[in-house]
Amino acid sequence: MGHLKLPLTGTAFMVALLATSPVFSPVFAQDSTPFMAQAQGVWLRESNLLRLSDAEVAAGLESVDTARSATLAIGWHPRLGRQRLDAELAVGRQQFSRFSLYNHDDHDLRLGWDWQTAGHVSGTLQARDRQHLSVLRPYGIGLLSSPNLESTQQVLALARWGLASTMGLEASAEGRRVTYSSPQARGDDFRQDNATLAWRSSPSAALLWGLGVRATQGTYPHRFDASLGGRGEDAFQGRFVDLTLQWGMQSGMAAARQTHQLEGRLSGGRTTYEVDTARNVSGLFGQARWLWQPSGGLHLDTTWTREPGQDAYFAPTSGNPSSTPPSNLNVPTGQAPAWVSSPVAPIEATRLTHKLKLLATLDLTAKTQVQLGAHAVRRSLAGVAGTAHPEPGSDRSQGALLGWAWQATPQVKWNCELGQERRVGEAPWSSSWHNRTATCQGRFALRA
Repeated sequence: MGHLKLPLTGTAFMVALLATSPVFSPVFAQDSTPFMAQAQGVWLRESNLLRLSDAEVAAGLESVDTARSATLAIGWHPRLGRQRLDAELAVGRQQFSRFSLYNHDDHDLRLGWDWQTAGHVSGTLQARDRQHLSVLRPYGIGLLSSPNLESTQQVLALARWGLASTMGLEASAEGRRVTYSSPQARGDDFRQDNATLAWRSSPSAALLWGLGVRATQGTYPHRFDASLGGRGEDAFQGRFVDLTLQWGMQSGMAAARQTHQLEGRLSGGRTTYEVDTARNVSGLFGQARWLWQPSGGLHLDTTWTREPGQDAYFAPTSGNPSSTPPSNLNVPTGQAPAWVSSPVAPIEATRLTHKLKLLATLDLTAKTQVQLGAHAVRRSLAGVAGTAHPEPGSDRSQGALLGWAWQATPQVKWNCELGQERRVGEAPWSSSWHNRTATCQGRFALRA
């Protein structure tokens, strides 16, 4: 909810991830046991569930709410000689105390096969089907009267030739489709195909580098409303060259041991659109990450990214108020905004995103951890030709978190987190809002 969507860059780190396959990150992939079941319960309180703007909050609107969710997951990971099968299914239910109209079910199904021949050829086949709650109220879309469920279907095939300890060639192909259940968000539906080819080499145990090419093409089938005239579809394509690097060092003895790990990716290329050319972007992009363990119990993680950020928000373009807000939204008399369900059109598109993230984790005991984190994001927004807002804009956001985790037993874990985020935007492209969260969750896992 309220997260930043980057559909076109969801595979932007593909080449970097090839060296650390599998690409998906299954819940149970690191367990040597073939079967696992896990139950999880989450309690969440948000001060601004609908991301109401500062002006709306000042007018007396509020969307404080508490949500509870329960998830049951099962996984099966048998090894058959050189082959490994992966099957995972998670089903859950989330319910809200005040905004019960957003109660929903979600699921996440993953299937995979890691294969290897007697020689130096190996690879991965992955498939995924996921449904979860997306943004409840993106800027300008109005108040949704039902959950906006995001459904993703994704398939990936990867083949690798060479020795993992020295050098190798890797190729992958991926297809992805994302759809939204809310009619107001249909313009965000998209399809995307990706292909990569990369050479990687590990001249020493501490160094791994790779060089690859990446091609992306896809379409937003409902990008523009037909009432605006012209075509409703917008196709896009991207071409990139990626240079990746991983380096690690360890020094000291036992409890005083220090470790450093640097990960980087430098990409050059461009993304272009057939219709909404204001979103075209080219240049150098990438990511740099530094993992530092200055002592046995302290872990520091610093990440900086510069990526083409592609996300679209939609606003009404015509029509009269057709409904009123739900009764559980506190609206002062005479100040109810016009919630409309008229045709919608794109009002915002992110061209470029810069993000800096810091996270510190301290092991207080063998079973207890605390976390302190912060992040800052700056986005440049493209104007939309043919609308009342063709000029570019920008917004920025900052956030912080404080967390605590307790691993009571190998099967039981509890963790709680306090967080806050503030976004400052330039209307009409992006609204300014503030949100505070409190989260607690418990997990119980069984392995066999």
